[in-house]
Amino acid sequence: MEPSAQPTAWIDNGPKGPLAIQGSLSIGRSSSNELVLEDRKASRNHAMIHEQGDAEFFIVDLGSSNGTYVAGKRVVQPTRLTDGVEIQIGETHLTFRQPVVQDSSFFEESGSGTLMDVRMVRSWLLLADLQGSTRLSQEMPAEELARLTGRWFSECRQVIERHGGAVNKFLGDGFLAYWPATRTDLDLLIQGLLALKQLQASSAVAFRIVLHQGSVILGGGPTMGEENLSGPEVNFTFRIEKLAGGLNCAAMMSAAARTHLDGRLVTTSLGQYPVSGFPGTPEFFVF
Repeated sequence: MEPSAQPTAWIDNGPKGPLAIQGSLSIGRSSSNELVLEDRKASRNHAMIHEQGDAEFFIVDLGSSNGTYVAGKRVVQPTRLTDGVEIQIGETHLTFRQPVVQDSSFFEESGSGTLMDVRMVRSWLLLADLQGSTRLSQEMPAEELARLTGRWFSECRQVIERHGGAVNKFLGDGFLAYWPATRTDLDLLIQGLLALKQLQASSAVAFRIVLHQGSVILGGGPTMGEENLSGPEVNFTFRIEKLAGGLNCAAMMSAAARTHLDGRLVTTSLGQYPVSGFPGTPEFFVF
């Protein structure tokens, strides 16, 4: 690989050479992965490396049987990778390379001084969070917790992608996903929400979901999974997730989300509550 052709980050795959990471990189024994491992101790869909934000790369174990290790430590939650760190999957040793950290400025300027690929987009925002993750880490062996949380991340991601959305950012014990409202089939979105509700009922770990819709600043990459999301509506989504936790509500949505669902999903008013940093006392709904 010539220096001028080097991507932001890649995996040093020993004698097979470097493999660039473009947005995300799936790893496992299955031939459907970008990085296919001929390793009997690797699961078919073992792990994923995901780029999020300003050239930050996280590895997520997808509920594998034998675990994923970074610098000798088992991955329990999404773990940020740094240049030169070793990743072990089964009997396979890989090295993550990111020798040059890109400019972290969200508003990147082109040579002409104009903003590049940054725009306001009305989007559906879904935030999911494991409940009682601190307690689980104290009560459960790390290996079992890693398998459970990895399986949960994997199942949620499959549901979201199957229904037209994308996981934009992993957040330790949760994730932020989104659907651009102008390109989203409303019926497909609702089917995805119902599928997540079904997963809540059957999952070995309890988790909470909140839904909001609003205009967000979107930019930073050519595909959904690589782009940054920011702005007051994103902040509002994080604040209402905390509110949902305080109210012990497993599935909550904002009034804006309910309005744009056009009555196609059954909801019940939860009441009006203040949201820190935002005016008024907006109404929220259980779904």
